[in-house]
Amino acid sequence: MKIPASIGIGGWLFAIAYFLYEPFAIHATTVPYHWLLQPMSDLGVTECGRNTYALAPYDICSPHAYIVNVLFLLTSVALLIGSLYIYQQLKKDRVVQLANVGLIIFAGGIGFSVIPANVDFLWHTVPAILSMMIIGPSIGLYSMRLNKGKWLSYLSCALVIGLFISFFVMIFIPFELGGLLQRLFYLVAYVWGLAISLILSKGAVNEHAKIVSAR
Repeated sequence: MKIPASIGIGGWLFAIAYFLYEPFAIHATTVPYHWLLQPMSDLGVTECGRNTYALAPYDICSPHAYIVNVLFLLTSVALLIGSLYIYQQLKKDRVVQLANVGLIIFAGGIGFSVIPANVDFLWHTVPAILSMMIIGPSIGLYSMRLNKGKWLSYLSCALVIGLFISFFVMIFIPFELGGLLQRLFYLVAYVWGLAISLILSKGAVNEHAKIVSAR
């Protein structure tokens, strides 16, 4: 079944829309939440207190936790749809197929975020980290097959890889901006998907117009 442009593009828009809701979840927290420092998943922790999960020796209390977790799951589904839309717009070869698998893994990894960190830290964290490792190279592979949006893809690939490496740099250099880096990472990936979807959609419309006019 072919995914309509409105649905495919809408998937990426929905993913970006999470960041429009997040300020409300942050405002609702009953203990200080520092979005520059704390990960997004802290807003999905379903219990209040200190040491609610490994690596969280600070107070967390998010009344919107269940809403945030549902949004994580819906974002995963939206990204899957958006990823398949990009895939269907390109000629299928091994590079495109491999890139598509990477985007699907990325979408699936975000889906595991629905498991709160305080419920199962490993299942919450490991799939997300693996998906973050894969999205940069996947964007890079797509850039090899895009006529338009190629340099945008190269830039996005470099940015997400650089942001991912920055998480590990923080282990050795004490600058605590993990929350900001995580949000920038996902925002760059989502905006790339939206931009490429729009570019490919416009290209498909123009190609269809040429075919119609040639008849």
